[in-house]
Amino acid sequence: MTIRDDQLLRSRLRDAFDADPALDAFQLAVDVHDGIARLHGVVGSYAEKLEAFSIARRMADVRDVVNDLHVRPYGADWRVTDRQITDHVRERIGLALVETGEVNFSVDHHVVTLSGLVPTVEERALVRHVVETVPGVDFVDNDIEVGSR
Repeated sequence: MTIRDDQLLRSRLRDAFDADPALDAFQLAVDVHDGIARLHGVVGSYAEKLEAFSIARRMADVRDVVNDLHVRPYGADWRVTDRQITDHVRERIGLALVETGEVNFSVDHHVVTLSGLVPTVEERALVRHVVETVPGVDFVDNDIEVGSR
């Protein structure tokens, strides 16, 4: 890719970030070199970090994405306690139709660690997805195993 191609790709990425209502891209920066996008700066939640990565991965002509974004909750999310996160995670896992006895979790300083056993890879991904969108969650460590008893 030429420098001009990288500049155009960077501009398209910025436009896509700014247009996404699920992403507050004010402190999100992107650099592009040889078609490799490097995301850096600050976003307000783990869900926003994943959204920015997803946008960049889907963009035509992006060869790879390096996600160096940092999560620093702002607004009401920074005041969410681990106890509140625990309650919301329990509720979301129930909404995902997962037997709560088969998925365990712990919350420590806004980091959720998942463990347990589910029957499919899709269910493992679903549990992670519903948990990572809980307000106040900075990171999800998904140690859920796939298999049967």
